[in-house]
Amino acid sequence: MKNMQEVAYGLFYVLRVFALFLILLTSYSTSAQQKKLPVLKAEKNRISLIIDSVSYGEAVVLNPKLKPDLLNFPIKKELMHLVFKSAIDSLSINLKGGENFDFMVINQESNDSAYLRAVGQKFTNPARFSKFYQKSNNLKTTIDIPPVYELINIVIALTPSAAKKPEPCFQVL
Repeated sequence: MKNMQEVAYGLFYVLRVFALFLILLTSYSTSAQQKKLPVLKAEKNRISLIIDSVSYGEAVVLNPKLKPDLLNFPIKKELMHLVFKSAIDSLSINLKGGENFDFMVINQESNDSAYLRAVGQKFTNPARFSKFYQKSNNLKTTIDIPPVYELINIVIALTPSAAKKPEPCFQVL
């Protein structure tokens, strides 16, 4: 009996050490993920945007409620040069397709802060269809239902739970 208690105590001790290890590991990984974001100081809730030397005026409206506020940029070249500019500060970045850049904007007038994320989206050229294809498919609607979807609907419809429901079992959106 005493031997059994020692085994239980040893197992309990090992579990406690393992739990402590997991807690320390997760706290280390979350602290390693947190990084200091660049900060842009602004006097009002709008900042100017310059893309590859072309100014778009006060195109960015700050919204402190969105965390993060996403700014999507389609990248046609290898990278895009962005400048976010306020009356008192500026922030310059080079953004590649598939990359994100997070930063904060502090509105000194209202003491609000906005968390923004510049998202570089790889630009994909739009589909081009030949004149023949456009003419032959104009005003046509085509619905393709793969055979696997039909098979799944048949198999599910044969189950007792499906017999109780009047609506279709599996719908393709």
